[in-house]
Amino acid sequence: MAYLLGASRLLALEKPSGGVQPIAMGEVDIQNAFNTVSREVLFHELRPATGSLDQLFPFVRSFYAHRSPLHFSHRSHEDEVSLLSSESSTRQGDPLGGALFALAQLRALRIVASEHPLCLFPSLADDTHIVGSLRLSYQLFKL
Repeated sequence: MAYLLGASRLLALEKPSGGVQPIAMGEVDIQNAFNTVSREVLFHELRPATGSLDQLFPFVRSFYAHRSPLHFSHRSHEDEVSLLSSESSTRQGDPLGGALFALAQLRALRIVASEHPLCLFPSLADDTHIVGSLRLSYQLFKL
């Protein structure tokens, strides 16, 4: 989807009264995003899930309920290994990391979307786009 957004052209939207409606698209990229979500939020959002997501809760909890050791090898001293403790957020390399991050931010995105129904908020991984009128998009982007 990000590729499509990046490669797509912006087309003018016709107004019912004639002419075109100016639209804008901006991207919000959260720096170090996957490390900003607490595991408590992940559990809180995943626990009440329905359908196939409710089956994921025990699986995710088994990996994220407790801190886990990460082994870190130093480049200069390959035989030297440090132990780091992973205690928050998703782990780098976790195939579910992106989906868990998206689930954690879904509630906030829904709130913003309900408060700004004239804008769209397509998101992929940690990139959220704001699509709407020039004025509304600019106001949201300043938040």
